Order: sequence, then structure tokens, then C-alpha cells
Amino acid sequence: MSGRRSRFRLSSGIGVCLAMPAALVASLALTAPGPASPCPDADSDGYADCLVPGCTPDGQLCGDCNDASPLIHPDATEVCNHLADACGGVDEGFPQVTSMEHVVDGHGAAGDRFGVAAISLGDVSGDGVPDFAVGNPWDDLGATDGGSVTLYSGADRAVLCRRPMANAFAHLGTTLAVAGDLNGDGLPDLAAGAPGLDFILLISGAGCGEIGRCFDPTGEANILGGDHGLAAVDDITGDGLPELIAGGTLTNVPLHHGGKAIVFSPAPDGACGVLFTLSDPDLTIYANLGFAAAGLEDASGDGVADIAVGEPGDDHRAASAGSVLIFSGADGSLLARRLDPLGATNNRFGESVAVIPDLNGDLVGDLVVGAPRRTTSVGTQSGEIIVLSGADGGVLMRLHDPDGEGGDQFGAVLAVLPDVDGDRVPDIVVGARYADRPGANDAGRAIVFSGADGSRIRTLDDPAGSAGDQLG
Repeated sequence: MSGRRSRFRLSSGIGVCLAMPAALVASLALTAPGPASPCPDADSDGYADCLVPGCTPDGQLCGDCNDASPLIHPDATEVCNHLADACGGVDEGFPQVTSMEHVVDGHGAAGDRFGVAAISLGDVSGDGVPDFAVGNPWDDLGATDGGSVTLYSGADRAVLCRRPMANAFAHLGTTLAVAGDLNGDGLPDLAAGAPGLDFILLISGAGCGEIGRCFDPTGEANILGGDHGLAAVDDITGDGLPELIAGGTLTNVPLHHGGKAIVFSPAPDGACGVLFTLSDPDLTIYANLGFAAAGLEDASGDGVADIAVGEPGDDHRAASAGSVLIFSGADGSLLARRLDPLGATNNRFGESVAVIPDLNGDLVGDLVVGAPRRTTSVGTQSGEIIVLSGADGGVLMRLHDPDGEGGDQFGAVLAVLPDVDGDRVPDIVVGARYADRPGANDAGRAIVFSGADGSRIRTLDDPAGSAGDQLG
């Protein structure tokens, strides 16, 4: 590890808003012979949806492109919000610019690995701008390699609070998840993995105070909350708080490095009981069940959110081809195993998992899964992302880095973003941490893809990146 401080980079598309006139009103109506009903105006904004076959305008103006929002219609004022307010396009006339800023840990030291995990937390500072948290798992501020979590202002990047860990080698901040308002102060709180000591720390979003800790009472889970194995799932128990999924990928009971995942139910008093333990009935050694986890929308139709857990060492398709297991949120039973139909030896499908809102219209959220060691046409272990139907596991699309090379391990890390390109479909960002820049091997980059069609929206890299930075 070099003596250079690790950097955490934020990049975002910002619309630069300019004043512009309201769009012209479209007044062409579609009519049909014979009696007809008035065209619908569900949002009562005075603009009808005249594309409904056979309707008549009935005195209203036609052309409403969104009859669910009274703020979106042909005569609306276009504002910079990634929406076609005036039905004539998306933020027409507003140029898109990209900003970049380095956020550097003021207490940083060699080997800290600041930025291994980062997450948007919501507005905890009360300024109306969402804030964010960053993990620093080898930070020595509290104890040698104890780790820390720092909350930053989304408005000006000022440090809001910092939680160091007093236990040596805990590696706090390896993973992060939003835990909901655990202590009842009206602000979202955090869960942070401390896999070196096999617990999840619950941290107040208000001041970084410790709320509680989640443990495996059996003591079997090894590296609990490590890798990418920590996520929140929508309230299962009905207590108004999300549950937490944590993987213990190196669990040696019953099989060496087989792994397990635990669903915890945190309570306002800081208690953190075990709701379910999730296991693979066909578990094999080195399966690494729990390497990644995600809360899934109700896939079983029982009204309870379900759970997706990555098992990248699974051998069902081929040795370490990998799989993703879908578990019932109601009782923890195994519902399905998702495989990559093109899975091959050592692809490690399931090293990263995220859920994206329904892309194919079946009313079930879909899965975005990384296979970072998959060999593609550009080289060995170049990596791939596979988007699967949450309902039946069918492949919806495959994503590759258009500039990728062998060894990039594209897909080791991924996340689902709110709509970036204005088509009202969430998008996907994927890390390729071993990607090279000219003169800087393994500088890394991240690529943003359209969730609608898989096309590349933009590539994010650090112009000041150095060899070994592993951005992404």
C-alpha cells in the first residue's frame, strides 16, 4: 500500500437552469365516429389526455403527457429537474455539465482505504440537501485498524460527525447501509460493518453516537458484514423499521468458507435480534454465501419484502460460476436460485447484487448482478453485469465496459441510481477498479449505464488518478 492518501470522489450531473418561455399548447384532438366520452383529465389540470381512442376534448386542451401530475402539462414552465414539465422534451435548453470534487479524510494516513464504502444517508443536517457517509476501515484514530465512519454535508462537504472504533482490527466502515430512524429522533441512522470482529455497529445519524450492535449469537459467522454483505430490506416485521441483512462469508460451520447470511431486526432501544438465518441447502466449501446482499421487492406475492443474497463461489453452473439466492422475507425459506445461463468457471456471479425497480413491466423489482471475473471478448476477468428479471430470473440485458480490458474486474461493485438521463428509468453505475489510465495502472473508473436500454451514459474517472487508486 502506498503512502498516498486514498481519495473518495463525488461526480454528478448538474443541470444549469436558464429562464425560458413556456411551451406552446398542443390542441390537436383525436376523435372517433359516434358518441364518445370526454378525454380523461385524471390530475384535473385542465389538459386532457386526448390520445385515448374515441374520446372528445369536451372543451379542454389536449396533449397532457403526464395525467398523474398536475404540474406537468403543455403550458407548464420548464424547470431544471430532469422532467419534461412542458411535454416537449427533457429539460430542453438546459446544458448538462459534470462536476468533480475530491473529498479527502483530514485524518488520513497510509493504508486507511478511505472510501471503500460510501452511501447517501438523506438530510441529517437539516439544510435540505442529502448528506452522505464514508467508511474508512483501516483508520487508526480510535485503535489500530479499528476503522471509522464519517458523515459529510452534501451541501459543502463539511464533516458533520465521525465515529472511530476503539477496538483494534475491527475494520469498521467496510460496508454501510441506511438503517432507518432507530432512535426515534426523526433522522435516518446508519449500520456499518465491522467484519474484523464480526459485528454490525448501529450509528446515530444525528451525531454518530453508538446505538447498538448486531452479532451472530452462535458465533459461527466469520467476517460478518464484510465484502459487500450488508444491506437493508423493507420492514418485514411491521414495526416501522427496516431489517438488516449481513453476510458471514467465511463461516466454517458446517462447511469451510461456505458462508451464511443473517437477517437482523434492530429495535429503538439498541437491541438487535436475529430474525432469520439464511443458508443454502446445497452449500459447498468456498461458496461464500453472503458475499453480497440486497433487499428485494415482494417476489413471492405474499405481501412481504424478500431478500437476495450473492453466493459467488457456488458450483451449480460450474466451479465458482456463482449464483444469487432469493429468500422469503416472511419465513427465511429459499425461494429460488438465480444462475447466469452463460456462467463459466470462476465467473463469481453474485459478488455484487442490487435491486432496480421493475424494468420489464411484471411489477416485480429486477436484479442487477456482477460477475467481475467473467472472461469476455476484451479479455480474461474483464467482467460483466447481468440484469435479471426479479420474477423469473430471465436475462434482461448484459452490460460491459466499452473501453474495458482483461483484468479490469468490471462489476465487482455496482449501485442503482435515481434517473440520471431523464427517461424516468433508474440507472446503474458500475465500478471497474482495476481499469488502467495512461501511465496509471489500476487507477480505476466507474461507468454509468441507462437502466432502460443498457447504453453507456458517461464514464467517470479521476484526471488526477494514480496507479493503484482503484476508483470505483
